[in-house]
Amino acid sequence: MPRSTGRVTLPIQEGIDDQLRELVALLGADAVRNSDGTDLPAIASELVDTVYSTYFPARGDQDFALAHPETLINQYLMSERVTAPSTQPLVIEVLAGYFADQFQPCYERVERFWEVIDRTTGEVVPPEDWSVDRERGTVTIARPRAWHVYTVSFLAEQLWDSTQMYNYITNGWQDEPGRVKERPYDVRKNGVWEHTREALAAWLEEHPEVDVVRFTTFFYHFTLVFNAEGRERFVDWFGYSASVSPEAMDAFEAEYGYALRAEDFVDAGYYNSPFRPPSRALRDWIDFTSRFVAARAKELVDLVHSRGRQAMMFLGDNWIGTEPYGPHFASIGLDAVVGSAGSAATTRLISDIPGVECTEVRFLPYFFPDVFNHDGGDPVGQANDFWLSSRRAIVRRPLERMGYGGYVSLALEFPDFVARAAEICQEFRDIHDLSGGQEPWCAPFTVGIVNSWGALRSWQTHMVAHAQWYKACYTYAGVLESLAGLPFTVRFLSFDEVLDGGVPEDIGVLINAGAAATAFSGGPVWDDPRLAEALRAWVARGGGLIGV
Repeated sequence: MPRSTGRVTLPIQEGIDDQLRELVALLGADAVRNSDGTDLPAIASELVDTVYSTYFPARGDQDFALAHPETLINQYLMSERVTAPSTQPLVIEVLAGYFADQFQPCYERVERFWEVIDRTTGEVVPPEDWSVDRERGTVTIARPRAWHVYTVSFLAEQLWDSTQMYNYITNGWQDEPGRVKERPYDVRKNGVWEHTREALAAWLEEHPEVDVVRFTTFFYHFTLVFNAEGRERFVDWFGYSASVSPEAMDAFEAEYGYALRAEDFVDAGYYNSPFRPPSRALRDWIDFTSRFVAARAKELVDLVHSRGRQAMMFLGDNWIGTEPYGPHFASIGLDAVVGSAGSAATTRLISDIPGVECTEVRFLPYFFPDVFNHDGGDPVGQANDFWLSSRRAIVRRPLERMGYGGYVSLALEFPDFVARAAEICQEFRDIHDLSGGQEPWCAPFTVGIVNSWGALRSWQTHMVAHAQWYKACYTYAGVLESLAGLPFTVRFLSFDEVLDGGVPEDIGVLINAGAAATAFSGGPVWDDPRLAEALRAWVARGGGLIGV
């Protein structure tokens, strides 16, 4: 096919104007954007038709954050497990093993929001039997039982935004003067929401060159915890442990009629991993948070629209509570969603989102020095791997746009990568032009994936940190990875749906894939005999059930 242009978003930065002009022409880009840590150059509007700009509603105004320390984002953490060697008082340092630059304890109503648990018996230690030393950051259990294991579940304050911390450490920003460790603030807290709306309105006035506001993302970050050495200790791309606050928990209790405990979030140290069968409390919290996020996000999107701009959401970072496959997402009114594509499944995660006019994938590798280095980095190899994985899914469900992210100056040091990226951009356009944006033929029946999560986690099963490899994911991730590029309509069902109404008529094959006792295989849901009855009856009528 002849060379074409468009459908490509290129990250740009200041100081390399001539190279940017050449790169825009080479890749056929029709949109540009900045990234975390870079600014749009003055020539941005001259380069392309559309200018995106990253916008962070929950961080970025360091003066406001420092002036209002009471507005910091909260997060639930669990101390290390400590064994009592005797019945003498046991002292537990709550932040031992955590990154001191990331967290500090939150001492608001500790008797309400902290919890000491005897993990040997599962019993909660009454607040009158333990005390807090705020100067030392410790909890003392007055009369522990010898050789029992104890933990403290506690509310913490985030001193450093999780994504900015990752970017700061990865890029070595500590060596750059003027870089600050950005503090996040919670829109539920006093005065923050008013500031957030006013700040966005002022920003829109100050940046008439911006056509698309790329929200990155809204208010609450997925669970990302660093250890004492500043390395990742725990990550869960679906984790809600940083969406909590005293204000939110009080509002939840007033609405739902029951109070949440620290253990509802800490979950014995599993932090409600999506591999765990979800509790009633977690399901309620997700819906509660999603309604709040959707309502607040809609106000920001409406403000953007009132200024004649478009609103795009990045599916990542502070995406918790947006739930693109949930019942409240469409009400936000976004024009587009962009997300990282590291596999066929994560590509379908973006392309299948309902309720938006435009879907865009940001291909990996990200232009950061962990890949773009001359000491073993292989950006061309990674680009090929990610493109070949994603291409199968793009053919099945075409996307409107593609792009990259990060420091384009790093990519320019690797001409082989730039050349390959230009080829990928053209291949992407060719696929879209040949397909006309239409989906190809599919089998006359639907393939169902049944698990505890259902549609809420469409194309999101067996993931920990997006598309990164994890042992617990590897065995089962191939199910979705295969289906993402095969000629089938795929629907995600919950066990509750099957219990309530049986298997839908259009489902020809139903797949239940997951390790025993997990949310993906079902765990305790199989204790209800009605589930087996419904599935056996459906199989007897000709349905095909596959267990993995």
